[in-house]
Amino acid sequence: MPYINAANDRKEWLGYIRFKGRDGEGTLEITNRSATLQPEHLDLGGTSKTGDQHQAGAHGEGLKIALLVLMRGRQNHSVRCRTGGFNWKYNFTTMGRLVARLRRMSPENIYKAEDQAQRLSERTLLPFAAKPTRDVQFVIGEGSRGRDEYGRAVKRSPVKVNDFDDWTKAALFLRDAEDGAMISTEHGDLLTDTQLRGNIYLKGLLLNESTDIRSASITNRPLKFGYNFLLGRTNRERQSVGSAAEESYRILAIWSKVLAKKPEKVQELSDMLNDNEIQYADVAGAKDYMDSETTSRLKGHLLREDGKWYFCGEDKSNVQPHLRFEMQSFLC
Repeated sequence: MPYINAANDRKEWLGYIRFKGRDGEGTLEITNRSATLQPEHLDLGGTSKTGDQHQAGAHGEGLKIALLVLMRGRQNHSVRCRTGGFNWKYNFTTMGRLVARLRRMSPENIYKAEDQAQRLSERTLLPFAAKPTRDVQFVIGEGSRGRDEYGRAVKRSPVKVNDFDDWTKAALFLRDAEDGAMISTEHGDLLTDTQLRGNIYLKGLLLNESTDIRSASITNRPLKFGYNFLLGRTNRERQSVGSAAEESYRILAIWSKVLAKKPEKVQELSDMLNDNEIQYADVAGAKDYMDSETTSRLKGHLLREDGKWYFCGEDKSNVQPHLRFEMQSFLC
């Protein structure tokens, strides 16, 4: 996860995800560089994302829900965190209450952890050595003992590599897409890869994916393409943006910028608008949210050939059947 530092034009790393194991199971290490957690972030509603337009979420529930999902039931994984010079260990009490126990690291332990991380980065592909005072690092799936959600003593389970592969589908940057199958714009990305079509992402995190019986769109209409919105807030269930109107607006905003970069894509947008069999969610709000630039490009595309007559759908009933024109409906 690199980014370009504007101050020195050098590539720097935001973090990394490392799976370590054998025989199909092991531990998962997630490191976020130059970040920190505070104890108040464990409170319901506590979040470090308030006001940050570049991050999804900000309901202040994500960390707590993730801990519950990972630690209870079939998953039964141990979770610990190192941040700000503290070790955070999560567990359930004998009464089944989720708690975090924080222990300050001594200077000797900090030095030892930094030395181990440095040696690990030198002999592996890790992009940097994690620092316990500067970075946030979660480790999931260690074989420790703990308590389940009923307060019973249990041996924690490792992470299976198949589960890890499924988890990576939630992050767009971890998906392998064909070259040119992601068209990036200032409003987000149009996803044309067959594996990504029908999926909706917000700031790179999966909100919902389409199946044979259900669309990822809040309208429940089929999606022909996939979309990654650069801006927006999720609904409470984190499966969509706030409303169908917002979804339609953001999809068409992406299309407007896609056509500016790749004018030939107007054919695919036109095909969705004029499909007589399928009402696509991609263009569900076209009448309300399509901008003038997109409308102008569609008009130019439809009028590129002589001898055609274009009319509004509302006027179709007034067309005399004996008129020999090639007709195609278009938005008023």
